[in-house]
Amino acid sequence: METKKPETGILVPRNCFLWINNGLVKVDEMFTGDNLLCIDHEGKISQFPIDNNATIHGPMEIVNISTTDATTMLSTDSEVFLKSGGEKIINLSNNDSIQVVGPNIITQIKNVLEKNIDDRIGITEIEAELFSSLNFTIKEPHDTIFEIKDGKREEIIGKLKNISEKYDARIFEYGTTIRFSSSLFVTVSDMFLENRVPQILRRSTYSVMKVFFENFLLKSQKIPKENYELINFLQIMAMFERKQIKKKITENTVNITLSTDYTSSKNFSQIINFNRQMELVYRIPIHSNWNAIIDNFIVKKQRISYEIN
Repeated sequence: METKKPETGILVPRNCFLWINNGLVKVDEMFTGDNLLCIDHEGKISQFPIDNNATIHGPMEIVNISTTDATTMLSTDSEVFLKSGGEKIINLSNNDSIQVVGPNIITQIKNVLEKNIDDRIGITEIEAELFSSLNFTIKEPHDTIFEIKDGKREEIIGKLKNISEKYDARIFEYGTTIRFSSSLFVTVSDMFLENRVPQILRRSTYSVMKVFFENFLLKSQKIPKENYELINFLQIMAMFERKQIKKKITENTVNITLSTDYTSSKNFSQIINFNRQMELVYRIPIHSNWNAIIDNFIVKKQRISYEIN
């Protein structure tokens, strides 16, 4: 006989990012043994252990929200926090300001991320800088070809030499390009083609993610709208680094401009626009007196019916 048991948890579309003890992941990238970072009843970061893979809840109507500092997708059943208190997503309007993680929570998350790094999968700051600051192509099965900027040749060769033993690589110079020959490195560089931000980056240390973030915005600020993952990642990192960003949304692109100034300590972000669409969502259980962090927004846990056969 089929019954339903209500439990507390969150509903998360696949494209959203969640902070775990090992980095920044999508809901279907969490492994057994990861700990989801949540805000407990004391307002502090606590870790909820992931015992099983996230369960598909099904297709649902979600609200795609863009604010001055962030972007997210939340189910219409979700509840966020305004300055006046909790509010259902479906009741939001333009110019409402939604609570996001503040400086104290950000510091706590960074502290968690910098622990137990020896067991972390990931890349180093050198690879993060190469993939984010340089244009490159792949010529399989062995070659990653980097385009070198004026005055940067010796610096880039030095960085490639630094990781050549790790990847058992050879280095060849050809005019304005450098060929880094290693089949293992091709496997890694392939993950970063088309300005992707793969899991191997997001499961690296926080300092590695920071290097990628800072160098990418020096290289490019105009991002295709369909690269939602990259846009979201850059906004999340900007908030963590207390950098002010400006977004100009056109028909096909999002232009992100990064200020060199620190933002003031802020805990709320104003809605620019939102729209509804259908998305596949996953469900994750969390403690009844905790709240979740989705794309840096603080989201209230909710009652979810789990079908049990």
